[in-house]
This record gives sequence, C-alpha cells and structure tokens, in this order.
Amino acid sequence: MSNVELGTLSAVLGSSERVQADPFAVASDVAAICAQRNYDHVAQEIVLRALNKLECFEDYRRVIEALVRQCGLFRERYVIRILLSVWKCGIVFA
Repeated sequence: MSNVELGTLSAVLGSSERVQADPFAVASDVAAICAQRNYDHVAQEIVLRALNKLECFEDYRRVIEALVRQCGLFRERYVIRILLSVWKCGIVFA
C-alpha cells in the first residue's frame, strides 16, 4: 500500500460506519499493512485503530485479534486498554 492508501485506511478506521460497510476488506487491508511494513510502529498504530473498532469487524474480529498478538501488543487485556488510552491521548513512543 502506498502512503495515500495508508491515510485512507486510517480514515476508514476512524469511522464505525465505514468499517461496518465492508469489514472483510478493512481487516484484509490492516493485515496487508502489517505484512508489508513487517509490524513496525506504523503497522502497530493501524492495528490499534482497528482494535478500537473491534466490534465493527463482526465475523472478522479474530483476524484483528490475531494481528494484535502478531504485533506483540497482546499480553493481557489491561495492557491493551492502557495502549488504547495512551494512543487516544496522542502520546507517541519512538
């Protein structure tokens, strides 16, 4: 995916309605970003955005949960809640 598509995916993940419109395609795009970027910090941010909309993925929730684990973000449920809170506050780690 190019940077333009990455920006588009970020925008899609910002809207529950857009994710619900085609959850398979969005989950597929998130997985593609992870694979192409080798689970770097940008891919992790996309996965966190997807995790924030997890209820919108319906039958594809397990795909997002697997990507969370693959990114190394899934240790315990409370850690995920902390990461989401930090991400929503705009704190960036290098």
